[in-house]
Amino acid sequence: VGVLQGETTAADLMRTMALAQRTMEMQWPAVTIRMCEGVLQAEPHAALANVLKCSALLQQKETKAADGVLAGLAQSAPDLPSVRMLRAQRMLEAHQYQDVVTQLQPLESSGSLTVRSYLAKAYERLGQLDQSIALTRQLRAAAPDQVAFANDLAYRLAIASPTDPKALSEIGR
Repeated sequence: VGVLQGETTAADLMRTMALAQRTMEMQWPAVTIRMCEGVLQAEPHAALANVLKCSALLQQKETKAADGVLAGLAQSAPDLPSVRMLRAQRMLEAHQYQDVVTQLQPLESSGSLTVRSYLAKAYERLGQLDQSIALTRQLRAAAPDQVAFANDLAYRLAIASPTDPKALSEIGR
């Protein structure tokens, strides 16, 4: 996959970013990184290019490089939802659960299953099981075929109410 060369137009950058998003979806992080770097040479402050590059670096377990990109994004585009999500992901990995809540609460009404899933996990780890269970129930309702959400709900209900027959019957569904 070629990187942008010579004069680039806005249309070239948009096409390259669309292709970079597709390569990320295809689990080709090295290609994604190379394409994003090409865009960043032409447009150094392109937030989406940095977001994709950071995601690809994390996929390759290059956490120090990813954290460097994320630090720049936190300065230049702190309220961008994808930046908040990346920051929350790293905070979850670092067990900074209250920071996850602070980072994601502004996005809670977005309807994103990932936002609700991260928040549910953070609330659980903070001991706020009622909030965690409420969010996990929302996840189950929104995506009833997702086994992970069913398992999360069962686990959280078992922790919160290990002897409650109503909770135990909900776990069986």
